[in-house]
Amino acid sequence: MNTTNPYSPPENFATEAPVATEAEVTARPWGPWATLGWTLVVIFAMALAQAAVVVATVVGLMLMGQLPDAVGLSTNGNLVAGMSLSGAVAMVGLVVALCYLRGVPIADYLALRFPTLQQSAVWLLGLAAYILAADLTTYALGRPVVPPFMTDLYATAWLPLLLVALLLAAPLSEETLVRGFMITGLSRSRCGAPWAVCFSSAVWAAMHLQYGLYEIGLIFILGVFLGAARHITGSLLLAMLLHCVANAVATVEAMIAAA
Repeated sequence: MNTTNPYSPPENFATEAPVATEAEVTARPWGPWATLGWTLVVIFAMALAQAAVVVATVVGLMLMGQLPDAVGLSTNGNLVAGMSLSGAVAMVGLVVALCYLRGVPIADYLALRFPTLQQSAVWLLGLAAYILAADLTTYALGRPVVPPFMTDLYATAWLPLLLVALLLAAPLSEETLVRGFMITGLSRSRCGAPWAVCFSSAVWAAMHLQYGLYEIGLIFILGVFLGAARHITGSLLLAMLLHCVANAVATVEAMIAAA
C-alpha cells in the first residue's frame, strides 16, 4: 500500500521562501539614513563646485586690476549662472555615481519615466493655479511679486547663459537630487512617501537662502507640489518639466518688472 500523502510536497520542493542573494540585496535604493548622508555629501560637492567658480572669478578680476565687490558678485547674473551650471554638473554626476554604485538602473532609481499627456496637462494646470494664487497672495501682502534678487540677475546676466542655468541646469540637477534620489530613499522609511515629499521639499527650500523667508516658504510649498507630482505619477521627468515651467514664468515676470 502506498502510504505517501498525496498533498505533501515532493522532496525537491522548496518549502521556505528563497533567500535573497547578496547581489539582490545590494541592488536596492539606499536606505533613509544613507540617503540623508549622501545628500549632504552631494550638497557639499555642489557648494565646492560653486565656490571654485567664485574663486576663479575673483582671481580673474584681481588679475585685471579690479577690486572684487562682495555685494556686486552676489547679485551678478553671469556669476550666479556659472555657479548654477558648475553645481549642476557636480550634483548630477554624483547622484548618477551613487545609483551605479548601488547597482540599481538609473532610470528605475530616479523614476525617469515619461508622463502621459493627460498627467502633464493636469499637473500643468495645477502649477498654473499655484503660481496665480502665490502671485495674488504676494501682491495682496504688499510684497514684490518678483524678488529683488531675480531682478538683479536679469539686469546683470547674459540672457542665453541665464536661461540655460534657470531652465535647464537648475530643474535637471535639483530634481535629480531632491525629487529623484531623496524621495526614492526616504520613502523606504516607516513614515513613507508623505514624509519623503515634505522633508525633501524642506531641504530644497533651504538650498535657496538667497531669498527671504517669505519666498523660501513659497518654494517649500512648490516643492511639496512637485514631490506629489513625482510620487503620484511615478515620473521625475514630469517634476523636471513643472520646475522648468515655474522658472520660465519667474524669468518672464523678471523681464516685465525690469522693462
